[in-house]
Amino acid sequence: MVERSLSIRKGLEEVTARNRDLRDLDLSDAEWALVKEAMEFLEPFALITKHVEAFKYPTLSSVIPLFNKLMDDMEEWSSNTRHSEESRAGANAALYNIYILEKKNLRWNMSSIEMISVKCRLKKKQETVLGLIHENTTKKIFKYN
Repeated sequence: MVERSLSIRKGLEEVTARNRDLRDLDLSDAEWALVKEAMEFLEPFALITKHVEAFKYPTLSSVIPLFNKLMDDMEEWSSNTRHSEESRAGANAALYNIYILEKKNLRWNMSSIEMISVKCRLKKKQETVLGLIHENTTKKIFKYN
């Protein structure tokens, strides 16, 4: 849907320009740039979702590497200064939320493989998140040793 909107941008702009009631919905060039950036950010999620949907029986051994790929993509996005500040902040917020979910999941009965994978991932990426979170909160979230 976003990709289609970008491809018919000129038509959408003409419709909003002609109709007084729709003028408030017209996007600026900066907003269109953010839409394009959001589409680029979400593309790996769409590809991996389609890939996993094709599995008859998704297993941890097939899903964890894909999850790690998405995490790497988000981390790369959040540190790449060619992306807008808003989209980098969004990527950081997504990473933070994933770390919170991973931490909560560690409290429940998880398979040994899953727990080891998530713990290694958390330890490896903890430094990235530490810069985003207040020090007191960070100690509570990552205190699992």
